[in-house]
Amino acid sequence: MNFYLSFFGLNSIISLIASIYGFSLGLFYIIDLILTLLLIGLYFYVFFRKAEYLGFFTLFFMFYGFVNALLFVDFGWSFWIIVPICIIDFIGIVIYSFAKMRRTKQSFRR
Repeated sequence: MNFYLSFFGLNSIISLIASIYGFSLGLFYIIDLILTLLLIGLYFYVFFRKAEYLGFFTLFFMFYGFVNALLFVDFGWSFWIIVPICIIDFIGIVIYSFAKMRRTKQSFRR
């Protein structure tokens, strides 16, 4: 009888710890989702308004995606949101660089 009581007492402590851990993990996911959405908004602001900072922001965004992948151990949803954005960002940097290079060539001709 004593074994069953101690086992159920231990089981309730373990389930309490697991529920606290699950709640904190869920809270962490929510905070991470909010942070990712804010960064995506900031990304679009930089992409359309401040194109000269695009290279730095791409590196930061890739670092953020890599850290997220390490934190969640798998390449979860945040990583798969960030990777396409970084690819689009890289294409944007190439287009911006060619446009800027073309503008400087035209200014040298004058």
